[in-house]
Amino acid sequence: MLTNAEVRSSLSRRVARRIWPNTDPDNGICVGPLEINDFSVCFWLEKRGDERGRGYYVKIPKMDLHKKEARNICPLSQADRALGKNEYDSLSSLAKLDLPDSLAVAFVKPVAYLADDNAIVTERVAGRPILASFRRCALRKRIDPRGQADFMDDCLDRLGKTVRFYHRASEKRMATVPYETFHKIDKYLCRLQSRGRERKFLDQLDRVLKAMGAPTGGAGAALTLKGLDIRNILADGNGRCFILDPGKSKVDFPEADLARFIVTCRIIFWGTPLLFLRLSPGYQYEKRFLDGYYGDEIPHQSRLLGLLIIKELLKHWYLANVALDLKTWPGLIKMILRKTYIDPFYKEQLRREVEGLGAGKRL
Repeated sequence: MLTNAEVRSSLSRRVARRIWPNTDPDNGICVGPLEINDFSVCFWLEKRGDERGRGYYVKIPKMDLHKKEARNICPLSQADRALGKNEYDSLSSLAKLDLPDSLAVAFVKPVAYLADDNAIVTERVAGRPILASFRRCALRKRIDPRGQADFMDDCLDRLGKTVRFYHRASEKRMATVPYETFHKIDKYLCRLQSRGRERKFLDQLDRVLKAMGAPTGGAGAALTLKGLDIRNILADGNGRCFILDPGKSKVDFPEADLARFIVTCRIIFWGTPLLFLRLSPGYQYEKRFLDGYYGDEIPHQSRLLGLLIIKELLKHWYLANVALDLKTWPGLIKMILRKTYIDPFYKEQLRREVEGLGAGKRL
């Protein structure tokens, strides 16, 4: 079985021969280091001496890297290949979307899918992750809540408009709201309880949600993007945003995309020294994103959005525990992290959502 380094070496040669057939892949190509994430392994490559600075990005999707201590590319499972093919199909579909220039937002452009290697090749974007800018803006906003609008206010407004444009291109109507959201909430409640997390709190949350019941009436449905995440967005020097990894397309409630994105915005301080302060950006940033999305419309499924945010919070809470369990740190350190940050942070976020739904009870 090939090591990660061997996969990078052989795959970079194949990609180079496909893109630059007249260039020696061993001497004429510069290849970047492996980047190992929770659901993929990536690297970049570019042609030496290319004055235009054009480069490409190679990504190998993997289903369960976040559950493994040894994050190896090989072997590739059928689930890995399905993930890769679905994501490439999603990128290919998004490439046909004619976004207005005024939004200054673009989806990364796909170049090729190498099925044997489960490798997605895209154009490489010249920009920086907006996560660092978001953190700086959010901290300044805490010091001066009434300060002037900043880069992230504008960025989130444009991203909201972009998601709405994408949804409108595929919007359908559904007669009723299925109970799938409650099923998923139950799934993550059970998974957290099986790990011994805050059983009393989770039982109470379960009772409150069941007492509320499901939303009623019709709801919209559209193609949604399972990988919509603030951490997968770059911005160039002119403020133009690039969405790198939108993930698989799926027919779902539009609010599912909004919930996914909002929850990733709330955890932007994860992995920083500010972790122990349990900080999250001010609500005004979520409002700018939602205002950009809805425009002058009145949100008619705000309750559904709240329930989907609760589902996403439970999922992230569970995944945070999975990630922590995989660390080789002493058990005492893990316990302290759970008690001082992870559990209190997600409990507070869930309390906020339940109160926002008007459940009439405090958790």
